[in-house]
Amino acid sequence: MGAFAQVYVESKNVDERRRKALARMEIEGIYESEEHPEWLLIQVSLDDDLHELGRRISDVVGATAIAVGGHSVAYGVSLSVHRSGKTVRELSASDDGWEVSGTPQSWEAALFEHDPPEADDEAALEAFESKTLRNGVMYPLGTIHRVLDAVGLPSSSSFVSKGPTNVDRRQSMLYWLIGGIVVLALEGVFLPRDSGSSTAILAVTLVVWIAGLKRLQARAHGASITG
Repeated sequence: MGAFAQVYVESKNVDERRRKALARMEIEGIYESEEHPEWLLIQVSLDDDLHELGRRISDVVGATAIAVGGHSVAYGVSLSVHRSGKTVRELSASDDGWEVSGTPQSWEAALFEHDPPEADDEAALEAFESKTLRNGVMYPLGTIHRVLDAVGLPSSSSFVSKGPTNVDRRQSMLYWLIGGIVVLALEGVFLPRDSGSSTAILAVTLVVWIAGLKRLQARAHGASITG
């Protein structure tokens, strides 16, 4: 997996009504994990404003949502914590160091349990002693795996899709629209010339319909996230 954007949501308050409200949002999938039933994983587009969408998701479900973006093999991570529609913490790590705002979270101390800073790096030593992330300081390392471990978030690979979203429904309409256009075009071409063309048209219609159905079933019921 390369670049990714996803939102972890505490599942304990997400009833059927709130799940349906989630599915109506501009998201790409809702995923569950048998190993970690305490979390839902929401897959979103890389083109979206990840952290604003995370805030809106937390507002819809009335629970904690943690938006995480980054790259599985490159340095750097971006994370925000939202509770019932309010952003309480934002942080990101890059080659320019940490950038943080909001209320520090208790799990951030776990980021300092790895390699100690260099003895001559005063800013890093101060951050290490206080166990506090500081703007512009490169220490501690902000890799996606370390951040997920510190927060206690499970790997996305253990999650499986459990239902369609608005994106799925729009794709369904697109498949049916394309199928209808193909059928109309074939009717216009073949029917005036060949009375036996109805069989060919029916065959094409079935192929388009079955392909669209299989695509939707794969997304809605059997899709999983790798990473």
